[in-house]
Amino acid sequence: MKIGQLLILIIICAIIGAAGWMVTKKGQSSWEGQDSVVGQELYRDFPLNDISNVVIRSKENLVELSKNGDYWTVSSNYSYYADFVKIADFLKKIKDLKLVQKIELGSNDFGRLQLNSPEQESDTGVEIEFLSGSNASLGKIILGKEHMKKAEGSTPGPGGGWPDGRYIYQPKSKIVALVSETFSSVSDENDNWLDKGFIKADKLKSVIVKKSGTELWRVSKETENGTLKLDGDIASDEEVDSSKISGIDGSLRYPSFNKVADPSLGDDVHGFSDGREFIAETFNGFTYSISVGNKDDDGNYPIRVAVDYIEPPATVVPEDEGEDAKAMREAEEAKTIAEAKEKFENESKRYTKWVYIVSSYIVDDMILDRGDLIKKKEIPKDDPSPDDPLPVTVPNMPQFPEGSSSQ
Repeated sequence: MKIGQLLILIIICAIIGAAGWMVTKKGQSSWEGQDSVVGQELYRDFPLNDISNVVIRSKENLVELSKNGDYWTVSSNYSYYADFVKIADFLKKIKDLKLVQKIELGSNDFGRLQLNSPEQESDTGVEIEFLSGSNASLGKIILGKEHMKKAEGSTPGPGGGWPDGRYIYQPKSKIVALVSETFSSVSDENDNWLDKGFIKADKLKSVIVKKSGTELWRVSKETENGTLKLDGDIASDEEVDSSKISGIDGSLRYPSFNKVADPSLGDDVHGFSDGREFIAETFNGFTYSISVGNKDDDGNYPIRVAVDYIEPPATVVPEDEGEDAKAMREAEEAKTIAEAKEKFENESKRYTKWVYIVSSYIVDDMILDRGDLIKKKEIPKDDPSPDDPLPVTVPNMPQFPEGSSSQ
């Protein structure tokens, strides 16, 4: 490359870089420098579409949210998937904020409204910084104390009422304002920003529970609308505990998790080799294999999920099915299968990579022994036990008139 061409290229790069810097500065200053009046939007030019990273700092914690293509992650929590709806709602609330009251404060008054930055000693707020894709700062705000609305007829003073707004501070513009949004969903805890969507297994067909590869028990249904039945024989004076069986049937319909485990930890740390394996098969072709580890000090369990899918057999076609009914049935079946394959792709891609920490009630039905599913038969009260003594009947004695005696 000739020297002249190189110089031209350098100049072009410099111009592009300067333009990008100017756009960033403009995006930052245009919303940070606004001076709205009461009732108007406080941040009309908030650069919503330019934000790719959000940092939430408090005195105790740090949360980092990062945009990754068409989804967000909690980069400060092993880059697990973030709750997109929650983040989008939060950013929109910032953009739509309306000024309720502009506050004039002296430098020593910020603590009273908990608007001190997290770096200070006390009375600190929650600092939120917005950044571009290149990590250039687009501005920040501090969320302070909630404004409390007193109940009608209550006496002045602390306590009572409910939050109806929040004090916020914008460090660059030095604007302190009361806004009508409480930001109650904005948390400085990483786990609260996780996408808590999880596997969902309905139409349960069978469940097998194993320990160290050995089957402990099995329950199954003959039809989709049937009842799970325990395989194997039981004693004549025992019966299946229907409440326990019912719990198994609903165990994977709406499971949830508390947090994700550190991906760098090995399976031996979680105790999967000593735990149970809960294998659930559904009528729509899914199989969920859930490994349950050892309970931790908080009473929670680690679990690992594997997902498999096999397209179920074709529906039995009625002999008298007409052309219209056939076309409708085939279209519905094709739609169902397409949705199942998409579900399998999403679940196998997202959930099989992680170890999840769940509350004990989520796995209570997964760690049962076979004996836990059986109870003694209840003997009706009218039907005495063979071991009970026979009742003794005392005949009624005749009554004699007063003053007389029996012969």
